[in-house]
Amino acid sequence: MRTSRATRSTWWRTQLVAWVYESLSPSLVAPDHGVERGDVERAFDQAAARDPTAVAMPPSWTTIRLVPHQLDFWQAGTELIPPDRTRFLPEAAGGWRCFPVLP
Repeated sequence: MRTSRATRSTWWRTQLVAWVYESLSPSLVAPDHGVERGDVERAFDQAAARDPTAVAMPPSWTTIRLVPHQLDFWQAGTELIPPDRTRFLPEAAGGWRCFPVLP
């Protein structure tokens, strides 16, 4: 479902994660791409202090809203333990119901 420009603009103002990633990405070093303790919290504090209207959303960006009817999460197994799958289904009153599913 495509969203309106006004909705995209509202979502754009709440994109703290994108700003945090942008500020931390130059410091990420392979192979583990780790950051120093406290860096993420500091980056979130700095991003939250930014004026959300200071950075305009590019006009070419499109925001698509996904409304899932079910989610399946897989956990890899090992040689001795089989993979595990959990299914989540939305509840009519809100929230999600989860249960194991055989692989």
